[in-house]
Amino acid sequence: MTNHFSPPTVDDVQQIANSFLRQGELNIQRLPTGLCHYVFNVQGEQQRFVIRICHPNNTSHLNGNLFWSTQLWELSLPIPQIFNLSIEEQKYSFMILEYIDGVDLGELVDQMSRDQKAKVVDPLIEFQRNGDTLPEASGFGWGLHYNCPQLLPSWNQIIENSLERARSWIRTVGQVDPTYVEKVCQLQDKFKGYFSTVQPRVFFHDLTTKNLLVSKSDYSVTGFVDLDQMAFGDPLFHISLMNMALLANNENNDLVAIWLDQLSATETQRIVVNFYTLIHSVSFMGENGMSFNKEGFFSQENHQKLDQIFQQLLSELKGFS
Repeated sequence: MTNHFSPPTVDDVQQIANSFLRQGELNIQRLPTGLCHYVFNVQGEQQRFVIRICHPNNTSHLNGNLFWSTQLWELSLPIPQIFNLSIEEQKYSFMILEYIDGVDLGELVDQMSRDQKAKVVDPLIEFQRNGDTLPEASGFGWGLHYNCPQLLPSWNQIIENSLERARSWIRTVGQVDPTYVEKVCQLQDKFKGYFSTVQPRVFFHDLTTKNLLVSKSDYSVTGFVDLDQMAFGDPLFHISLMNMALLANNENNDLVAIWLDQLSATETQRIVVNFYTLIHSVSFMGENGMSFNKEGFFSQENHQKLDQIFQQLLSELKGFS
């Protein structure tokens, strides 16, 4: 089955959409999001919804989305309702979701004032406070549920795995010097004491410039999407991914400074965010040229930008002991 997988066509999406809602002609548009799903925006005469079609290797992610959606609905968080779910019952496994009006934060953040960014940070902090009411997991990392077998015994192992993944991607593409990763590894020992204090708390690892939806009219947060997995460990890792995403897109990352200020972050926490951002920078280098579920090409311009970010972060961290 997985060896002969053919990506879904518009006709396939039309058939799935019609099985859920018959309302005449549908406008179907593929969304350029996600690494393991094929995501489509479907507009009917009276209703709009989202269809996520899953590769057979990733059907567990749909179960993960169902599990976490249930958990987060109970906390009254602004996530899409699941209208329909079909796993291995038809040609494709799929999930039909409520459409939440709004656009990814990254599309609007460079237009926003400092006060408007602060109004985005407020719900992010509130989301994490809600997440803190959920149980801790059996281990660290990214899980489809609290006892997911892929979770690891320590947060330090998650850091090591993140670096190994970046190293593997860089070697696969063959365009970037792998010593970038080694320079990050040399700093890792300085943080092991801190890592040992991290508990497997739930955090929203994927709410960054993507998946966090804001209103075009007033920039308020309207909701968030992509809930296949939750992360367990240090919530600062979430903030650092936002930091990296903003830096990589040339946006002013004062949103992260506002976030850390509103959390009354300590100097150590701010340094840790910089170190995590350095980890993300080599991950972004590794992604450059990888195909995933789209055609991959290596961008030298993108790499030069990431190199500048890397060098700046590295110089800021050199004095940390």
